[in-house]
Amino acid sequence: MSGKLELGLLWEPENLKKNNGYFSFLSIVTNGKVTTYRKGEINKKNIKNLRAGFSSTYNQFLESIGKEANQMKIGAAEMLLTRAGNDPGIQRMVAEQVCKHTYEQVTRFAKASHVLLHYQWTTDPVTNTKKLEPCQISNQILSIHFELVRQENKFYAIPYIKRNGRTAPLSQDSRFEFMVRGGNDWQFLTLKDYKILKWLEEMEAESENLTAEKFPEKILRRLELDYTVIKNGFFEIREIRERPQCSIQLSELNDAFLVFMPRWSYDHLMVDGTYVPSQELMHKGIGYRIYRDKEREEAFLTYVKGLHTAFPAQAKRGFFYLSFSEARKKQWFVKAYKNLLEENVQILGLDKLSHFKYSPHEPATSMKLISNNGASILIELKVCFDKEQVPATTIQKMLLAGQNNVLLKDDSIAVFPEEWQLQYGVYIKHAQIEKHTLLLPSWLFWEVQNKQQDAKQIAENILPDSWRAAWRKWQENKEIVYEVPAAVQATLRPYQQKGYEWMVLLSEMQAGACLADDMGLGKTLQTICFLARQWELTPDGRSIVICPASLLHNWQQEMEKYLPGKSTYLYTGPSRSWTGFLEGDYDLLIASYGTVRQDIDKLCSLVWQVAVIDESHNIKNTTASITRSVSMIRAVSRIALSGTPVMNNTFDLFAQLNFVLPGLLGSKSFFNNEYVIPIDREGDLDKMESLRNLTSPFILRRTKAQVAKDLPERTESTLWCEMGEGQRLYYEEAKTQIRDSLFLDIKNEGLNKARFNIIQGLQRLRQICNAPQLIKDAGNAVCTDSIKIEYLLERLSDIKDEGAKALVFSQFTGMLNLIAEACQGRGIDFYHFDGSTPTAQRHEMVRNFQSEGDDKTAFLISLKAGNAGLNLTAAQYVFLVDPWWNSAVEQQAIDRTHRIGQHSHVFAYRMICKDTVEEKILAIQQKKKRLSDELISAEEGFVKQITEDELQYLFS
Repeated sequence: MSGKLELGLLWEPENLKKNNGYFSFLSIVTNGKVTTYRKGEINKKNIKNLRAGFSSTYNQFLESIGKEANQMKIGAAEMLLTRAGNDPGIQRMVAEQVCKHTYEQVTRFAKASHVLLHYQWTTDPVTNTKKLEPCQISNQILSIHFELVRQENKFYAIPYIKRNGRTAPLSQDSRFEFMVRGGNDWQFLTLKDYKILKWLEEMEAESENLTAEKFPEKILRRLELDYTVIKNGFFEIREIRERPQCSIQLSELNDAFLVFMPRWSYDHLMVDGTYVPSQELMHKGIGYRIYRDKEREEAFLTYVKGLHTAFPAQAKRGFFYLSFSEARKKQWFVKAYKNLLEENVQILGLDKLSHFKYSPHEPATSMKLISNNGASILIELKVCFDKEQVPATTIQKMLLAGQNNVLLKDDSIAVFPEEWQLQYGVYIKHAQIEKHTLLLPSWLFWEVQNKQQDAKQIAENILPDSWRAAWRKWQENKEIVYEVPAAVQATLRPYQQKGYEWMVLLSEMQAGACLADDMGLGKTLQTICFLARQWELTPDGRSIVICPASLLHNWQQEMEKYLPGKSTYLYTGPSRSWTGFLEGDYDLLIASYGTVRQDIDKLCSLVWQVAVIDESHNIKNTTASITRSVSMIRAVSRIALSGTPVMNNTFDLFAQLNFVLPGLLGSKSFFNNEYVIPIDREGDLDKMESLRNLTSPFILRRTKAQVAKDLPERTESTLWCEMGEGQRLYYEEAKTQIRDSLFLDIKNEGLNKARFNIIQGLQRLRQICNAPQLIKDAGNAVCTDSIKIEYLLERLSDIKDEGAKALVFSQFTGMLNLIAEACQGRGIDFYHFDGSTPTAQRHEMVRNFQSEGDDKTAFLISLKAGNAGLNLTAAQYVFLVDPWWNSAVEQQAIDRTHRIGQHSHVFAYRMICKDTVEEKILAIQQKKKRLSDELISAEEGFVKQITEDELQYLFS
């Protein structure tokens, strides 16, 4: 008995890459229990043998996907490739044609399943044998999106598909070119999606494109043009809401037309084209959302349209153009150029033009010293192109606008080369200008970094020979330059001697100093030595120290210890008496920043011999009233002290250096445009080097590793805390509630208006990580578990048995109270202070803790109240119970014990709850730590501006 015969089409997707043989005829013969399969090519011969069974339309379809048709197409492509040789353009075009041909064939194949069943080979997972099964190729098109993952320092874009309501990664095992398999079902990717995946594979093969620096520009920017990309908080979006600077980009088209492209600079980021309310762009690995100013942009377009009668009809193009002859007619271009400059419109691209008149001359430049007033000098500047002298004000305006050319009287364009700008730009930008004279801080000429002869001559004229000899001796690290006054009751370490001498050298040239040594290296002692020398020179001079309230008594004690012959007046509290200070025989007034703000009218009535601001980063905010008050203090010599002068960004330097060196950094807006934006946003190493050269004589920064060789080691590590079931459940419920509420607020009101709620929400989660009892509105049913208190008490018990001591820091005073209760229950003796503890009582606790006979194991301190100025070297252990936004603050806390006087290895622990917002705060801290090590080697903290992507990451 003959068997039963069935016909089908065999689908072999693994052959798609070969562009041949992905369909075959399949004969299925069933004879009893035995089934045999026979595969045959789809060619004209086999189609003819089967013709009786199919319609003419289906026969034509089979021929269109058959071997002959396929070979004809592939053969033509191969012939074209042979003729093209190695031309990459032709190769790419042919590859795209072949891909399109293959895609169309498979599409036709999918539509023919109603005539012959489709089959595929599958592997039995149990027996590992191959077998034939029916399959279905759907006409449904899959859509893709991407999600970013990070492995070490490289990023990868993982494609995701949505099928049957479920989203999953598109694995390599399930994808065969543009076909995706789900069991026995097959679906298409669009040709565009297939091409982007091929491109992504090519880019991933070049591993350098995946680095944190290159990935955004090389890959992310391309993907975001057409696809949703979930960035998982890796690339932040910063919002810019600024009034734009209008500009015109000039270019030439077809060697015949002059093109004018209106553009707008939003905080130095350029946009152009049709107005949209907001626009996102990537720059240097960071995303920006620019909120465009419709009124300003439309007003500028109206202005540009009025420059020429031909422009209104061209407005819809987004740019304007004139023929060269039309642009030159009646000197139109020259007049338009002048008008644009008068309207403060930035003109870009002049140096790329070739058909308009340029001056053939180089700028002939000379600088001559007119007068020297110690802190400031007057210089005559001459800049000439041939016989025409260009006003200094014109050049300054040009440089500040970021341009390199001016218009001369003969209507030619004078260009200032980059080398010229490097040599003279810093002086002209920083100057107060009147006609052809520049009023400059003399300090600009202390460190002449180029070979420019006239600048060196000025430096030699303003710096006395004796002083320059002393400065060289100090730099060469040879013998002592200045002896420490005999009145100082201390022996200085070598680096402390150098710090004292440096302050003296600067003061002799009427310059202030910013001492930025690591915490614990003795900045106070070095300053007291400097004060002593100033009293030797001016015995009746009075000086002032301004510091945080927590350091008032510390300064008084240090003065009594090292300079007992001088009297100090603690100017604090409601009973403070300005008259009492004036009428008393006092040498030094010590006041807090808060008191200075309240009594600035009195304090600025005197000219102090020396004004010292300790922890000077307290005035880094230029708009704060305390900064304005401190800047009003008048003094002959000025000293700023801070272990962390840069905490968040370059702008932190401005107010501090403006106090010690008024005018050195120019105005706030100038400093922001000239240094802050190029350094912080662009990562401009040249600008960073320029700022370092400008400030290096006046900032002295030494780390413990550099100078305190005898300081014992310190080990910093993370103490990971796994929440118990009750605390974890409470945390997750709160996280979900806060996340839903926050993102609803952001959707309705925008990120900026929701920031207060963001801070509150994050603080609530951090409190739960510490102890759920800290949540004030939690009610009686709140979980009382605290893994951190449990871990901390175990370790404090061990430390007590060891006979050692520990510092315990927390931001939350409520947490310190809970720890205090737990310590009492365990019999662990401790000291405890926070912001409400009177200053005198704090210092008594510190003195007792440091004494040899003291038996207290722990010192519980609020992070803000005790992170600076305290000397607690009796402790060998530090516990940071909760991570702070700014890692520099944490470092200061650890430095309370890891400082001069410490002889034991210091162990510092950050207590972090695993899989919580705390762990992610640490990750963001590391991501943002980039600036200060380059600038002055300080620590950088956690940037306060939280982006929406970072929020997504924190709550993921």
